[in-house]
Amino acid sequence: MPLTWRSKKIGFLIEESLVLFVCAKSIIMQLSIKELKKVILEFKYKRILVVGDLILDQYIFGEVDRISPEAPVPVVWARGDKYLGGGTANVGLNLIDLGAQVSLCGVIGDDYYGKVLFSLIKEKRSEEHTSELQSH
Repeated sequence: MPLTWRSKKIGFLIEESLVLFVCAKSIIMQLSIKELKKVILEFKYKRILVVGDLILDQYIFGEVDRISPEAPVPVVWARGDKYLGGGTANVGLNLIDLGAQVSLCGVIGDDYYGKVLFSLIKEKRSEEHTSELQSH
């Protein structure tokens, strides 16, 4: 059974030993599983600069028992939450997970949420690179 992921415009298909990257219903790249593994393993030799909006995503988990009478939105009884890097921070953190040496360039707010995002990035980076993080 093939593994498939699609959004409106892009996606990939893994079937047996072939990976197809699809954009707007056209195949833009075709790799064997062996070639894909090689590409992933080569990330540890890459130095990548990621520039853009460093965003903090917050996921709230809970239960919905009714729809608000003021607007057609669910009323959630929050049971917990989770913070993850979003935007450029997500891209940079994923590249770090792949083994790349990543430099993130962007602005983080000087508030509670900025400190949460700053600590998420700092905990992912190796000790030798944490001194490059600057807070103003």
